[in-house]
Amino acid sequence: MWKSTLIRCARGIEAAAGSGVNSVGFTVWYRSSNPHSDADRIAIERAAADLCQGRTWLSCEPVFFFADSGDGRIVGGSKPNFTPHAEEIKSADATGLPDGTIRDAVDVLCQISRIHGVDWEITHQEGGDWIGHIRAGDAEKELLDRVSAFAEASTPSQRKASSHIPPLLKCLMGRNTRKLKKLLENGENPNEDAYVETALSVGNIEAAELLLDFGAKPRIAQGLSTLTYVAPLRAVALMSRLIDMGQDINGGASSSTPLVHAAGYGDLESVEFLVSRGAAIDRPANGGITPLMSAAFWGHASVVRVLLERGATPTLRDESGRSAADYAALPWSAMRDGVINTLMMGSNANISEKNQVAAMFDSSIASNSGANLTDQT
Repeated sequence: MWKSTLIRCARGIEAAAGSGVNSVGFTVWYRSSNPHSDADRIAIERAAADLCQGRTWLSCEPVFFFADSGDGRIVGGSKPNFTPHAEEIKSADATGLPDGTIRDAVDVLCQISRIHGVDWEITHQEGGDWIGHIRAGDAEKELLDRVSAFAEASTPSQRKASSHIPPLLKCLMGRNTRKLKKLLENGENPNEDAYVETALSVGNIEAAELLLDFGAKPRIAQGLSTLTYVAPLRAVALMSRLIDMGQDINGGASSSTPLVHAAGYGDLESVEFLVSRGAAIDRPANGGITPLMSAAFWGHASVVRVLLERGATPTLRDESGRSAADYAALPWSAMRDGVINTLMMGSNANISEKNQVAAMFDSSIASNSGANLTDQT
């Protein structure tokens, strides 16, 4: 339903930067349930491009597939745009074409499933638990309920939220901080739902701070702590406030850690702050993904360098057996030359570790069919 779904806006380390507030938001990730041939992949990519024509896709990115995942499965992602700019809305309206929402993206996947016999696994966090499936062209009801809720929240024509949505949530969806303050002054309960986390999930730091001012209590929302939600938002003062309020700097029972999120977004200031306050440098998120793996995947050489200087271990592996070097070498990673050099020459890595990391890169390059790492963007 819409309330529990809106809280899922915080994305995991692999969620690609895109449109939206401060590049923070929710991404629907999809993966084929089974491997497919290169010919199938090409046909499916062309079908997606054809089926996505005729819409502006203002409220959500169209269906898009990345390079080969390495195991033959087809992987892609689409990110809703909760706050398009006024000029974007004006340009989209001028086309006369219908919008494209996350529900429309799921419909495209359903059509591809029917036409090409592809079953899909859907999640809100790449590498996380699957929240639904599309099989034989049909999406599960729970999945449709969730994406329909996001379609409602992200479609510009729906920004005047319907009357069944609580007043505080209406303000958060509409980014109306002035009205939010007035409602709180008039006695609206800031702890009725995970409003702070909802505000942070759409990048509204001002609203989150206001809710805290009126007594909202940080919590674990959909598996993520409040501090984990705020970590990628370049809001050190708010992170400090939350830690002083008792938030676990390592995320506590959260499925991910603040440092993993900050590293994945390349937020060097937040990374240095969290480490200075005692964040565990190698503490992994679910699946064993460490901050160093997160930064390496996204090509953030400066963050990789700082993590190594602070003692991060470059040879750790996640539950699937991947190291930071392997993440950097994935065909769809945001690889940069500097990450290879930094991983191999990290100031706190001894010669043996450097040689091990170099060997990992050689192995990763070979296993990924000679992917050109230096050209990844």
